Amino acid sequence: MSIHGDKQYEQRARAILPILVRQAQAGQAITYMGLSLETAIHHRAFAYPLGTVAEVLRDLGEQWNEPIPALTSIVV
Repeated sequence: MSIHGDKQYEQRARAILPILVRQAQAGQAITYMGLSLETAIHHRAFAYPLGTVAEVLRDLGEQWNEPIPALTSIVV
C-alpha cells in the first residue's frame, strides 16, 4: 500500500498524515469533525484513507524492524 499515487484515497491519506503526526507530538486526539474541518474531507469518508495510513505505517515499521505507533487511533 502506498500514499504516493494519484488516487483520491492516497491524496486524502497524504493530507491526513501530517495532521496526525502533529496531534501525536502534541499528545492530543483529534475528532473526526476536527480532521474534517482541517482537510475539507467529509468525516464519513475517512475510513479508507485512515486505513491506508495505518497500513503504510505498519509496513514501514516492518521494514525498519521497529514498531510505529498506530497514529490513526488518535482520531476519535
